[in-house]
Amino acid sequence: MSRNPFPTTQMQNLWKEAIENEAQSRLAAFKRLKGKPRTISNQAEVYRKRQELNKSALIKIAPPDVEEPRHHVKNADHVIKQRVYAFYDSVDEPKLLESEKSTMRPVSPLVRATLYHGYSKLGEGRKNYLRERYSKNPEDKFIFPLTASWEYGWRLADKKWSSCDARLLTLRGYTHLTSD
Repeated sequence: MSRNPFPTTQMQNLWKEAIENEAQSRLAAFKRLKGKPRTISNQAEVYRKRQELNKSALIKIAPPDVEEPRHHVKNADHVIKQRVYAFYDSVDEPKLLESEKSTMRPVSPLVRATLYHGYSKLGEGRKNYLRERYSKNPEDKFIFPLTASWEYGWRLADKKWSSCDARLLTLRGYTHLTSD
């Protein structure tokens, strides 16, 4: 149905009445439900059930946890079992402990020294530190890509480019045409 650029008085009154009826029904529903506990939406219930199914599927797939032997340890109750997660298959990539919360690589001592040297107003100190930190590539600052948009260009220098001709370059399923 197309919009009529010249509504009649009858159409305007019909529209006005529909808006008033909707407002009255909302007010009546609010008064009827006032003071009653709100129920969980159907969507939240479906999400909760899906999470339970995923959890049970992961338990079936995951290998069993192996306790490390506690030889030569006094008061072994305070020893925390730490699991190491590898984010890449590559050998040269760092392995993170579960207890490490940071996603960024540690700052080098030279860059950290600039943080405490001088005032930001003079272009030194924190301002200089942030400038140096900003100039680094994300691969140098972060251990793994934080967002999906980073994955395309992540560690681009390490990728092997294959090309059929000079104009068509393929990288991990992405195609890019170079302009002349």
